[in-house]
Amino acid sequence: MFATLGRSTISFLIMCFIWGATWIAIKTGVSLVPPIQFSGARFLAAGALLLAFWWCAGHWVPAIAVLLGVIVLDRWGCLTNGPR
Repeated sequence: MFATLGRSTISFLIMCFIWGATWIAIKTGVSLVPPIQFSGARFLAAGALLLAFWWCAGHWVPAIAVLLGVIVLDRWGCLTNGPR
């Protein structure tokens, strides 16, 4: 069956499955923890996955000091709309 499908078709089907499954995960997650906390955890996990894929692909990854500096600046409100 997969021999007749193209690589792009298979990739599209995988993307549709993942996209559809996220709705179930969000609905379950929001029922367990506050929405803003769940949203933050989702963005943190997505950033970590993207950074890992970027690194596995052989691209340059910023030093941990740079990443920590961005986190500190964000916590102080320098990158967003004010201190928290």
